[in-house]
Amino acid sequence: MNPQHKSFGCSAAPQSPDMGHGSSASAGRPSSAGRDAGQMTDKQRDLARHALGLPNKNNTTYRNHFCISNGCDGYADWEDLVSKGLAVKALGGSSWSGDFFYLTLNGAREVLSSKEHISREDAEKMRGFGGAEQGGACE
Repeated sequence: MNPQHKSFGCSAAPQSPDMGHGSSASAGRPSSAGRDAGQMTDKQRDLARHALGLPNKNNTTYRNHFCISNGCDGYADWEDLVSKGLAVKALGGSSWSGDFFYLTLNGAREVLSSKEHISREDAEKMRGFGGAEQGGACE
């Protein structure tokens, strides 16, 4: 197995290829619950880094999403990150078989190594999360 590609259980896959930039999931909008940021578990850190596309040779994030179905290994970890204000959640909708989780700026910062950076585009989107509802677009 490639060390950069970890298996996290039953991560959901798209049922339709039409969910590109700027489209929104019909079933929901991201929401973030609590604001008490806390430490991530090692598993949560792995899930979050995977969502950001890390590690990579550029040491820069190139995405910010993780799609997973309720009941799969890792779903409760994402729910916990939402409760801590480190991630937001968007319901997947009819063309996706899972829910989307996106890291907040604080959540992303918590998992970066000293040589890694958040891309300007990702940081701009993360700043918009700040508790406000956003469209459930898939990257």
